[in-house]
Amino acid sequence: MDEQTSILKQVNQIINAIQEEKCYQDLLILRKEMRANQELMSQIDTVRKLQKQLVQSHTTKDEIKKELEKEKENLEKIPLYQTYLERIDDLNQTISWVEDKINAFVEEIILS
Repeated sequence: MDEQTSILKQVNQIINAIQEEKCYQDLLILRKEMRANQELMSQIDTVRKLQKQLVQSHTTKDEIKKELEKEKENLEKIPLYQTYLERIDDLNQTISWVEDKINAFVEEIILS
């Protein structure tokens, strides 16, 4: 087995470990619940459309920004979406921790 294959195997082990974490499993369950919630999906769709309009608009940006902020606030008031954001943050923290450990390991190798 060459070095690259060995590294890829270890990266896959890290990915599998992350996928087994509770925060990742919770996130999968939440995404399923979110997809089943028509009100939430409609609100997300509205926010996405407004974001797209804002990017494409050349003249009415202030109006779109105000409407977008209002719709984002409405979206963030939905408990299921709040929980989803919290789980995304938890997963990002886990990934950041793994990244920090890898960077520290590489830095130790370089400095020694």
